[in-house]
Amino acid sequence: MTEQESFWENESFVVVTDRTKPAMKWTIEELEKKRKEDLHRRFVRRS
Repeated sequence: MTEQESFWENESFVVVTDRTKPAMKWTIEELEKKRKEDLHRRFVRRS
């Protein structure tokens, strides 16, 4: 299983929307930001 599949399978995300595209875009940006922060934390721990 890839890291991306694991992320979705573990349900480690929340989708929040008020039924407008900007809200969904914000959610996607937040998910991407969280992913980058998680990857950074993992890298720092290994170093």
